[in-house]
Amino acid sequence: MEVVEKGVESAGYKVEEKGFLVEHFDVARANNQLPDEDKQILTREIKTERQLLAEQDKELGFIKINGQEVSRVQLYDFGTKINVEGSVPLLINADMNLSSEKFQDHLDKKEVSMTAREYLDSLKNSKNVKEVVQATKGIPFIGSKREIEEAEQTSGQKVSYQGKRMINLEPV
Repeated sequence: MEVVEKGVESAGYKVEEKGFLVEHFDVARANNQLPDEDKQILTREIKTERQLLAEQDKELGFIKINGQEVSRVQLYDFGTKINVEGSVPLLINADMNLSSEKFQDHLDKKEVSMTAREYLDSLKNSKNVKEVVQATKGIPFIGSKREIEEAEQTSGQKVSYQGKRMINLEPV
């Protein structure tokens, strides 16, 4: 925080309770005005998780699920989580380096789930709804009972609700 405060001060801005707006920030000038021990290189591009996953989709191709191709970005947007025993469910990310085989392995072990609300919201904007629904029909939903019921109706799954997880997946 001290580094930020020094950088803001050297750039001629004032931090107040309501925050501040930086309209122009000269990285080189700000770095040059900081003491050596506080200098940080701020020139490296910061990439979002979606950008990193899109790069993997481009380099490795989409993930094949149930005979359909789904992008890692779509799975991310659906709130797809992988629950490895002994840890909390993790939202898929670029560090997982998911291939079709790795993803299928997680599916076979029943370690994959999707957030029902995010699935429904993302599906509204999807261009390949039929393919995505077909590909993801074996993945259980997590969320509220109402959200899960709505998601299962949309995806054509008939599922039992138990706690926060869906079990006993069967095609309708």
